[in-house]
Amino acid sequence: MRALGIGFGTVTLGALLAGIAHQVLSVSLEMGILINSVLVAVGLAIVMYSLYLERG
Repeated sequence: MRALGIGFGTVTLGALLAGIAHQVLSVSLEMGILINSVLVAVGLAIVMYSLYLERG
């Protein structure tokens, strides 16, 4: 269960960091989308891994 929480936390952190980078730090929209996409991919990989562990 701990890895599942970490995965969803990473997805949430990605959205938060992308928004902060775009709005506050004046990073381009493309870079904000890249930050969000990478962290969402990492977060979902962690979620998949945690579900794999629970099944096995």
